[in-house]
Amino acid sequence: MTFLNPSVLYALPAVTLPLLIHFFARRRAKVLPFSSLRFLKELQQSEIRRLRLREWLLLLLRTLAVALAVLAFARPAVVPPGVNPKAVGSRVAAAVVLDDSYSMQVATPKGKLFLEACDRVDQILSTLNASDVAVVIRPRGTAWASKAIPVRGLRGGTTGGRRRRWAEEPRGAYDTDLAGGVKTAANWFARFADARHELYLVSDFAGQPFARQDTTLRTRTKDWQVFLIPVSAEHILNASVQQARLESQILEPGSAVQVVGNLANTGTEALEERVVQLGWQGRPVDQTTVSLKPGEGKSVRLRVILAKSGWQSGAVSLEDDALTTDNAFWFAVQVPGRLKVLVVAGTRREARPVATALSPPGAEHQIYDVVVKTPSQVASADLRDVDATFLVDVNALPALGWAEVVRFVRQGGTLVVFPGPQVEPRVLSQQLLGPLGLPPLGEARGTPGSAVPVLTLGRIDLSHPLFQGVFEKKARIASPAFYVVLHSLSSPRIRPILSYSDGSPLLYEASVDAGQVFVFTTGVDTSWSDLSRRGLFVPLVVRLPIYGQSKGQSIVVPVTVGQKLRLVDRRLPLENDYAVQRPNGVRVKITPRAVGGGVLFEYDETDVPGIYELLAGRDVVHVWAVNPDPRETNLKQADVQALASWLGGRVIGPGADLGKVVESTRRGRELWPLLSALLFAVLLAETLLARTRP
Repeated sequence: MTFLNPSVLYALPAVTLPLLIHFFARRRAKVLPFSSLRFLKELQQSEIRRLRLREWLLLLLRTLAVALAVLAFARPAVVPPGVNPKAVGSRVAAAVVLDDSYSMQVATPKGKLFLEACDRVDQILSTLNASDVAVVIRPRGTAWASKAIPVRGLRGGTTGGRRRRWAEEPRGAYDTDLAGGVKTAANWFARFADARHELYLVSDFAGQPFARQDTTLRTRTKDWQVFLIPVSAEHILNASVQQARLESQILEPGSAVQVVGNLANTGTEALEERVVQLGWQGRPVDQTTVSLKPGEGKSVRLRVILAKSGWQSGAVSLEDDALTTDNAFWFAVQVPGRLKVLVVAGTRREARPVATALSPPGAEHQIYDVVVKTPSQVASADLRDVDATFLVDVNALPALGWAEVVRFVRQGGTLVVFPGPQVEPRVLSQQLLGPLGLPPLGEARGTPGSAVPVLTLGRIDLSHPLFQGVFEKKARIASPAFYVVLHSLSSPRIRPILSYSDGSPLLYEASVDAGQVFVFTTGVDTSWSDLSRRGLFVPLVVRLPIYGQSKGQSIVVPVTVGQKLRLVDRRLPLENDYAVQRPNGVRVKITPRAVGGGVLFEYDETDVPGIYELLAGRDVVHVWAVNPDPRETNLKQADVQALASWLGGRVIGPGADLGKVVESTRRGRELWPLLSALLFAVLLAETLLARTRP
């Protein structure tokens, strides 16, 4: 219970007026001599009792009438459960969080959900008075009313400039950030400490609009009146491309690449024979059809032939439906051209098997430019100019230093290590493998040049991309003879590709920052093994640099809308005319800065999904693929009642009268009509009683 006009209660002592009048108006009766008859005396006593009862009733009715009048003017109201009595009837500060995530762009027969949400915001603003203040917060845009806006001019449709500002359709494909909107509202409420704080969340509440573990939100809203106003469509025809990835990780010009697209029906209706298309470099290259039930997901495989090298982009896309933003998933790749490979070996004889495998003499099509040097000839400039480096039986780098090799790997280079007779396992482990975070090599097992191998070939991971399309699944591969091997400890950071017959790794790979490392535990020297003379050796060595560059750099990890684009490049010069070309073709100039080991490029205006290109003059030097957050494609509405319970608020559904619900919480249930009726009844009773003659 509260009073909307409590100052009138100061008049409540007026209920004593009828009492005072009653007592001060009484006069003592004069004694007159009269005939004392027994019958008259009895009649007198009976009449006196009746008159006193009548007087007390009149006094009670008049006192009650004054009390009812005062209480009626004080406007008592019954406060609904969960409403702070102190806030009832006070000035209102209303913060409306208008969801502008891309799921609000769902098309319905009535129009887009966002426009329906704007209509609900209009209804909220129309409930405010001229003394109230309001703000409309776009979580992914701006709190357009950054200061208190008088509600004058916002009522009844609001077609003025303010409406145009907060009701602009979202331009970006952002995910839901209602929590951020609540925090913005909290900062705004702090300016109106004496007002009643009302928070309105107008959203489709798709997916997971709040992180339940954020307990600070409930703490913020405990003293507010919170209203959840859902907008939704009954029948939604929508499918989304959740992800697209290249099944092939080794990219070569002229090779066929499989692209896998993950699709999902995120609507409420079944979809039949929807066309799925693979676009490559802006033109369609393959397509198929798919049928999906509500909530069902499927994968499709599409194919493209890489006609040339260089940066290329593609997208798996669907036909238009209720929500077009999630109908495509973009990706970008760099198909290597002629890679530069450095082979460092103790002697030319040890370098020959590797160099010959990489660049066969007389071959018409060479995919590598191979440079062979000895450890004493290698300098820092050699590493800056190559994509991959082979260290064959190298125990020391006098002119270079191991730290330069570690930096080369971390900045995106590919490193292949072959031990040999000159290598000391302890030195190699301490100087190279340890700084890279890889397990150390143990002492050598076996005897160089022995006629009897110490181990043979064991397991081959034929599912590895290195062997994709090289061997059949059940192919019999002749085992090399291994006379000397180095034991390598297991580690979660490494992935064995080849194993010996005892299960220990013969070849393993590891990702180190942006680079790839491949370590053999036996050598190409014929006194250690005959690996270089077997059919496994050439395809394995040839594919290592391509795979290393494809995995480390060529297949670009997609970026989510709103995230910053970032690139550290060790080859590009700091001084150049750099720009980022957005998906719509607009170019934005950027200025890189020097960081340890390269040049840093950053760009954060990723509000639109698609392909972003980094240009140096007219040349494309890097490509990013930006996609919407797939979590926002889940159009299934969350449990709004549960959210309301968690936030301590209430739900105003589509069929509810928003004005009446809000007004009931602001004023409570006013009792003055009931008190007025009672006052009328009391006055009527008093009038009738007063008119009766004694």
